[in-house]
Amino acid sequence: MFRDALPGARAQYIYLQERNTRVRMYLIIRCGGCRTFTYVDRFQQWKLCPSCGETISVGRAPVYLEVEEFTMAENIIRQLQRHLDSSRKKDLSPDEITTLRHQYAEWLRSRV
Repeated sequence: MFRDALPGARAQYIYLQERNTRVRMYLIIRCGGCRTFTYVDRFQQWKLCPSCGETISVGRAPVYLEVEEFTMAENIIRQLQRHLDSSRKKDLSPDEITTLRHQYAEWLRSRV
């Protein structure tokens, strides 16, 4: 689904036609220890949790969404945490994750 490239494989990039620049993709993941949302570059293998300092293996962490910009990732993380706090849930359901991905895809299509 949203996993890293194979070890030793060359990075593949998506190019924007109008700007001819590479698009970096970011994965929104969750720490296995404190359950804090964070984001990583899609080719990154490890991340230190900003809250508890645990080393997160990106390959094993649950991936909620893949986004184009880190600023968008930060905004979505804030909204996800707010949603979980207000609904008093520990995690998103598979249906909510599917809805989140669908809404992000619709938002991307509406930008063009």
